[in-house]
Amino acid sequence: MTWFAFSGLNSGQAVNLAGTQEKQAVVEGFHGYATQAQAQAAPNSVNLLTRTFADAWIADYKAALKEQAQPGGANASIYNPATAASAAATGVANSIPGLSQIGSFFGALAQGATWIRVAEGLLGIILIAVGLARITHAVPIATKIAGAVA
Repeated sequence: MTWFAFSGLNSGQAVNLAGTQEKQAVVEGFHGYATQAQAQAAPNSVNLLTRTFADAWIADYKAALKEQAQPGGANASIYNPATAASAAATGVANSIPGLSQIGSFFGALAQGATWIRVAEGLLGIILIAVGLARITHAVPIATKIAGAVA
């Protein structure tokens, strides 16, 4: 657990990062401190690119505070950003109508009966098209085919 403060963000308040967020902050070039007071006394500078990360860490820390899931909080053991992201992705996937039916659709493509139905449907469409062409004389070649069949 390391405290990070970011110049001009979060009203000068430091956030306590842990795990992958802490490692990512260090990789991005931010310096962490052992105490909140040290971090707030020497905030890290942010630029256009690193501000996105800092904003995300601050937002995540604020959400964790509300749930008391921040490092050292009462519910810290139940909060894992990776698990939370996975749960969010699953929730989004489950909220898209018809997404679960895609798997059953592709499963049905492997069955022989499906292809028989597809062939029957195509044959029906062809017969309807030939019949309409025969009635309306709209397409000369279709009229010849219909004449040969009749």
